[in-house]
Amino acid sequence: MSKLAPVRSLAPILLAALLALGFTDCGEGNYGSPFFHFRAPLPNLLTLTGEHAFELKLPSRFDADSLEISLTDEAGVTTQVTPDSIEDGGWGEQGVAFGRLQTPSAGAYQLRAEIDAKILFFFRVTMEAGALLRAADFANVDECEISNAAECLLPYPSSRFLAEADTPTGYRLEIPQVGIPVVNGPTQIPASLLSSLDGYSPTVQPLMHFPGGVDLDASGVSILRSLSNSGPPYVDIRTHDDSALDGDHPTVLLDWETGERLLHWVELDARADGDPDRQLIIMRPGQSLTPGGRYIVAVRDLVRPDGSAVEAEPAFAAIRDGHPTDIQAVKDQRARLRPVFKKLHRAGIDRRDLILAFEFTVQSEHGLTHQMLTMRDASLEWLDAQVALGNQTFTVDSVDDFPDCQTQGTAHRRIVAGIFQSPLYLDAQPVDTDVQFMNVDANDTPVQNGTMGAPYTVSIPCNLDDESHVLLLGHGIFGRGDGMVRGIPAGYHGALSDIPGAPQWNYISGATDWFGFSSPDFIWVGTRIVGIGNSQLHNFEAFPDRHKQGQANTLLLTRMMKLGAFNQDPAFQIDGEGVFPADDREQFYYGISMGGVQGLFNSAISQDIRRFAVDVPSINFSILLQHSTQFSTFDLLLAALGLTDPMQALIGIHLLHEVWVSAEPAGYATHITRNPLPDTPAKKMLFTSAWLDHQVPNQGSHISVRTL
Repeated sequence: MSKLAPVRSLAPILLAALLALGFTDCGEGNYGSPFFHFRAPLPNLLTLTGEHAFELKLPSRFDADSLEISLTDEAGVTTQVTPDSIEDGGWGEQGVAFGRLQTPSAGAYQLRAEIDAKILFFFRVTMEAGALLRAADFANVDECEISNAAECLLPYPSSRFLAEADTPTGYRLEIPQVGIPVVNGPTQIPASLLSSLDGYSPTVQPLMHFPGGVDLDASGVSILRSLSNSGPPYVDIRTHDDSALDGDHPTVLLDWETGERLLHWVELDARADGDPDRQLIIMRPGQSLTPGGRYIVAVRDLVRPDGSAVEAEPAFAAIRDGHPTDIQAVKDQRARLRPVFKKLHRAGIDRRDLILAFEFTVQSEHGLTHQMLTMRDASLEWLDAQVALGNQTFTVDSVDDFPDCQTQGTAHRRIVAGIFQSPLYLDAQPVDTDVQFMNVDANDTPVQNGTMGAPYTVSIPCNLDDESHVLLLGHGIFGRGDGMVRGIPAGYHGALSDIPGAPQWNYISGATDWFGFSSPDFIWVGTRIVGIGNSQLHNFEAFPDRHKQGQANTLLLTRMMKLGAFNQDPAFQIDGEGVFPADDREQFYYGISMGGVQGLFNSAISQDIRRFAVDVPSINFSILLQHSTQFSTFDLLLAALGLTDPMQALIGIHLLHEVWVSAEPAGYATHITRNPLPDTPAKKMLFTSAWLDHQVPNQGSHISVRTL
């Protein structure tokens, strides 16, 4: 017999003894052996706070009195756990211990067990087993997002809130009521306000939160930086670079179809400074996204103010790292993110580096534009029918003549004002004592509801000649079309007479009110849409509905001037001839401030004007409001409505923007200079911004120009 034979015969015994000792490592905080281990909870399980079952596999020969089970939380507090029952597996079979344990608060818990057992009758050993589990405390877990725990809708916008539907995108927004900010008053903002939308705004601003805060500068993300060090004329200018397009940039905005990285910068909500628990990070896309498009937001390598690395919250970490979970919402999110991780991998982004990722779909062309285009087409058809019948669809209420205009130096020869009839698409006549919503059919398509009277003012120039063109004017916020027309001599147009060699003012200028943004609407907006003390934001949909009606009115006035429909009234005749040219002479547009903003909107849908001059315009009220010095007044209104929490206020603004976008240029800007809407010519734009504008911020103007 070989001298090694006794050693060989002991090898299986020694191996069995080593396994029984529980030295098998199963990953972070998880250990045990085939003879002694936790079958439940699974290693690295993500679960909810509360009570949980455990199941401990026991060796075949054990001392039940020696079994000790403990649970230790992140603070190092250990609680002894007593099993509810212990089952002896019998001769040669393993036993099982069953019981319940408590995870009262969110965090990591180390479950540990120890028992004495016999191996091969004569070896007595102490075995150990452990299991790490993570408890999370999600409010309304079955309705909300779970990647950011600070608020139900974070991160925003998320496909979590896209329900499958028969729409152009295949989805419809399904925002839960628990995610809508709570306001003062008996009537809350209803989630149904958003349920007709088939995606998010093309100028959506992604919102995120990371516990412990973020130092954006130390993180190396693209932010707005001052150019003061560059010397004149760059003092006080803040802008961003194009580093967001770099392959290693910490934040990524990715086109789902093309894999292209999109320009953006990142901000912290300044109104939450000093309160990292309620401070949102805002991603500002550098231009409008494509209607109907799908996009991914990914974040990695952020640094906290204390210099430590920002870590993923438990739900996203479990999804990213493939850890088990018994939370159905996390399982559902894992399924949604599986293709997202694949897309990011193809773009060179390692999922192991991610601290957050989500995707969303933008509203479709149809969802954004179909109401406005329906109103436009039906209104112009109505007008054509009236003109063909010889009906006069306007009244003349005042005529101001300036017979000595040549010697007095005024631009006006005559100013005519009155009311013109325009097809009404609201469910009632627009009065300031009530709210009116779009009158729609079962397909959410506007249906004419009679007509409404809209004001007009027309200036016949002192220098009326055979070369006179028609000019549509757009007034500023809470102004009037009448004031814009009458202000020509003292305004920008009258200054032409002071420029040597400049042509004399010879434009036939006309304007109406931007319905919803004119001075008669001011009290209506304050009392019926925003609310004084008690919120009226449940009526918010009436606000963009009124804007669309205002655009329809403006388009109709433009066509009336183009057709010379006003010429049938003597007030618009000089020496017996109509002042509006009978030929197909080109018309133009000029608007300032809100007239610039609404002019951008009008340029996307106008069939009659091809060249627009827009002064201090911009798109996207969800960035304009926050970056404007005028926001301070709006901020006070929000506070009066109970929106004092900066996170809730910012989420509220973005939700309202989703409704607003189809009635402002942000919903149409991709169709102005290229890819025009059906039966609409592409436009040429003269776009002027104000240097260091703190009311219509230059960042918003830059977004507009990139989109154009």
